[in-house]
Amino acid sequence: GYKWYEEGTWPKKKNTFDDIITAVEYLIAEGYTTPGKIALEGRSAGGLMAAAVTNLRPDLFGAVVLNVPFVDVIGSMIDGSIPWTAFEWDEWGNPNDPTYFHYMLSYCPYNNMKQCDYPPMLFTSGLNDPRVAYWEPTKFVARLRATKTGDSPVLLRTYLAGHMGSSGRFDALEELAYNFAFIIDRLEAGARSAPSKALMRVISPVAVTPSALLSILGGYQVTMCLCAALDLGVFDHLHRAPNFAAECGTLAESLAVSQRGLSRLLEALVAIGVLESDEEVSFYKLTDTAVTHLVRGMPGYIGDLRQTVAGEFNMRAMLNLPAVIKSGRAIDTMPETMAKTLAENSTSAHKHAATELVAILSSWAVRKKKLMVLNLQCGSGLLGILLARNLANVRLFALDSPDVLSVTRQSAADYRVEERLTLIEEADVLTASLGGPYDLVILGHNALNLLGSVDAAKLLQQASRSLLPTGRLVIYESIAGQDSSPHPYLDSVSMLVTRQKGKVHDLAWFRDLLSEEGFVPPTVHSLQPFPDTLL
Repeated sequence: GYKWYEEGTWPKKKNTFDDIITAVEYLIAEGYTTPGKIALEGRSAGGLMAAAVTNLRPDLFGAVVLNVPFVDVIGSMIDGSIPWTAFEWDEWGNPNDPTYFHYMLSYCPYNNMKQCDYPPMLFTSGLNDPRVAYWEPTKFVARLRATKTGDSPVLLRTYLAGHMGSSGRFDALEELAYNFAFIIDRLEAGARSAPSKALMRVISPVAVTPSALLSILGGYQVTMCLCAALDLGVFDHLHRAPNFAAECGTLAESLAVSQRGLSRLLEALVAIGVLESDEEVSFYKLTDTAVTHLVRGMPGYIGDLRQTVAGEFNMRAMLNLPAVIKSGRAIDTMPETMAKTLAENSTSAHKHAATELVAILSSWAVRKKKLMVLNLQCGSGLLGILLARNLANVRLFALDSPDVLSVTRQSAADYRVEERLTLIEEADVLTASLGGPYDLVILGHNALNLLGSVDAAKLLQQASRSLLPTGRLVIYESIAGQDSSPHPYLDSVSMLVTRQKGKVHDLAWFRDLLSEEGFVPPTVHSLQPFPDTLL
């Protein structure tokens, strides 16, 4: 009815996207299909839905078709002279008003693309379309091709037609047939075996050849070469060189290392794909990926994760894996001092998650005069800190051990929100006095995965007691079975060798745990390219 329709209009437009994602996740959880075996189609305003949902969860779909899609909400709705624009302000909001602008910007597909793999996508436009001008999907395609990673096709087909497509009977059928041919071709290209109805999580095995097995066995060599390059500053020094390129001898002198040793490392980095070399193999140059992700200070830098993923303690602990598997217990458990190191060296992943969280919560948070936020097991604290940085009404409380909170305090100072931050020094979150009540409680990265089921339930009870009845809970975790990535399962192995309890759980486990403690079913937000999820 009309009330249901109103629940998806401008102040609650994101409900539209959440509904689609929830429906798709249900089909996957019940075993009817798997990620990558689902097609999504939308026309006009439905094209906005399809584009927004694909931005949020590109991992779910094997093909997406967007017919004359309304994908630049801000650009089109801000100009009242465009046909249908002023007429539609009641539906979407008028972005000339700041109240509407910030909410619309938070979901506008053109402004919210991610640098990650997208599914195959087909866009159509009409050269004579008066409602969604042909340049709107055209510029969206251009930006998406420049932004996304991977090699999946992004196609654009422009018809000499209007908003409703070709007018001839057979021309219209041809358009429909073309769309279906694209969907069938793409889904068959990515086909997997049919799932069991009872299958609750999906693991898509990679075809393992002898060559692939050799690469896996030698995988530690790739890790160590990349770590050595980061530790020595190879990428940073190349970035300061003209055209991001330098000769081996010049670079060796700059780094104060042997030319013999550096030449071997540079050749390996070329083979890995993070450097390029000329035909004479005398000059070495950064690839675009290396510039973006391996140079300190760049917005996409992820080199800080070297200490958390491949730090000395983790590498040493993995050597104990056979013995740990036999006993079921870690031999060298992670020392308490490591918590600070992890907090200091997880900034890139946490900042990415925090940016997504701001986009997810802003429309709800701005309506509150004061937003009381509690961040438990906060680590770097960036999830709460960036929320405070973007919203002046946030009052932030952060709980962790004293040494970790020194990192949180510095993060707050870096973003100039320290005056709105209160630190709660508690080593044991399960028995801590949390104060409150709060509008929002954020559980830090893997706060539940690192506990057994009993203690995880206790932590949720703590969070529930500190929340207002209308409050919200945010959970930041690695979740198994969300896609074909092996990372969650490898993280589980890391927990096995470094801790006496802890495991990366699947979505069903989180849903059951939340349900038992009285929470409503969560919405799920992928954090690609990082293997983490926000609930």
